[in-house]
Amino acid sequence: MSDAVMSEIENWVAWCWEGEDPAPKEPARCYSAEGRYVAPAMDDDGRRPQRIINYPSAARVQYVYDCMPQLTRQVLRYEYTQRAAYDIYDHSQEVGPDGAVHDVWVPVNNIRRQMARLQLRIGAKEYQRHVEAFRQAVREEFSSEVCA
Repeated sequence: MSDAVMSEIENWVAWCWEGEDPAPKEPARCYSAEGRYVAPAMDDDGRRPQRIINYPSAARVQYVYDCMPQLTRQVLRYEYTQRAAYDIYDHSQEVGPDGAVHDVWVPVNNIRRQMARLQLRIGAKEYQRHVEAFRQAVREEFSSEVCA
């Protein structure tokens, strides 16, 4: 999948969750795939900076989502918009920048795909086929904008 397609999908996910604080609430800290997750710095007014959302692009992806069959839309909720609901965390400790030991929560697994397959009664290949169908539809929606 191209970065442009993933960017459009992530923009759509942010649009779906607009108004929500992007930082985890409980646990208050986690590790990302790139390393350690650290909540973004606060603005001068004490709020976290909000992601800039491209609303017209998000609306186009939403239209693609709305045109998908019901089972595909259910798979996409597991894959994209509700993925954090299936994170499994483990309690740990680490030394913070201040030199003190702090409690942290470390994500050790995400079982969204397993739960989707069990609850929707589909196999792994069918799950992936639905995800790829959505990605391809998004790719086609934005294909006229790709520069050669």
